[in-house]
Amino acid sequence: MASPVEDDPPFLEPLPDPWVVRGLATLLLSGFVVALLLASAVSVPETVTSGFVLRPAHGNNPVRTPQAGMVSRVEIVEGQPIVEGGTLFVVRSQAIGERSSELRALEAESEGTREALVLAREKFESERRAEREALLRQRAENDSLERSLDLHRREVELTAEVLGRFQKLADQGFVSRTDLIRHEREANEAELALRTEQSERAAAEARLEQLELRHERRELTRKDSERQLLDQIEQTEIRVAPLVESLARRTGSELTIAATCSGSVVRLEVQAPGSFVQAGEILGEIACENEPLKAHLTLPKTDLALLEPGQSVKLLFDAFPYQRHGVRYATLRWISPASVEVRGDRVFRALADVEDEAIIVNGKPRALKPGMGGAAKIVVGRRRVIAYAFEPLRQLRESMRAGPGG
Repeated sequence: MASPVEDDPPFLEPLPDPWVVRGLATLLLSGFVVALLLASAVSVPETVTSGFVLRPAHGNNPVRTPQAGMVSRVEIVEGQPIVEGGTLFVVRSQAIGERSSELRALEAESEGTREALVLAREKFESERRAEREALLRQRAENDSLERSLDLHRREVELTAEVLGRFQKLADQGFVSRTDLIRHEREANEAELALRTEQSERAAAEARLEQLELRHERRELTRKDSERQLLDQIEQTEIRVAPLVESLARRTGSELTIAATCSGSVVRLEVQAPGSFVQAGEILGEIACENEPLKAHLTLPKTDLALLEPGQSVKLLFDAFPYQRHGVRYATLRWISPASVEVRGDRVFRALADVEDEAIIVNGKPRALKPGMGGAAKIVVGRRRVIAYAFEPLRQLRESMRAGPGG
């Protein structure tokens, strides 16, 4: 009779057949070889990941108060759409009355300068007409003297010719000595008259040159005086322009600060009435619509050497998950030459040109807006999958490498 222990089956199955072991080993080895071949052949994009935020290409428009005072009304909130010319803040300031007095004084000064310019131009024109008439009279006198001088020259030539003939006749005894003396006296008188006429002609030319020189000098003086008055008017207008602009939207002692463009409010420094502000202080920032957007990236220090302008950037928006709406692309345009501190960490800033202006959601385009952000992946190259397997070995080798002196 057999014992109960011998009849019980063993706890473990006996070894499998050899062909099963060989098949399983072949399958595992084949899988390893296939995986190795795929890792050697397949390459994946190598990226540098950072955060990004969309901002207008020319930055946000700061809203400043031109006068010191107290904010009496705040008409906007962060994220609110605004239209150009819409009221943003109302500031109550005592300096507005002072500016009104200054504006009236400058306007009176400008008006007085303009009247002085009109009177000066009238005076200059009167003097110019008188000088032109004097020049015309002097030129006419010079022309008359020139004609008289020509007559005296011909008279001198004629008397000299007559004197020569009488000299020959006197030598031959045909005329008396008295007639010869008389013709000599006429020739001398004609010569003296010619010299007198030449002196008068020279004096007239000198007077004409003096008049012309005086006219040129007065023209320069007039132009200089007119230019000074015009410069004074221009300087006054330069001072008047900002006063007019700052007082254009005032009511009593209150100054209304309006939006310079249509867009949206991205940041508010003053969110409630009652705050005292200084002249030129920023009250908030607005982003203008229809302005091209750029992606502002904050790059880590690692792998910075692999980045360069012109590389492709994948934008993964938080507002539009890429699993449903896809990835958007941009082009890296600029990388800061030095790092900056952001929240206690040193990072590098970069700018990228965004290719899309809107994203289709449920068949409708949704415009990209300033302030949207997410993750950015900059494609710096491609690496084979097998290279990642050898990465720990490279790190170990580099950590164990001795220095140049070792």
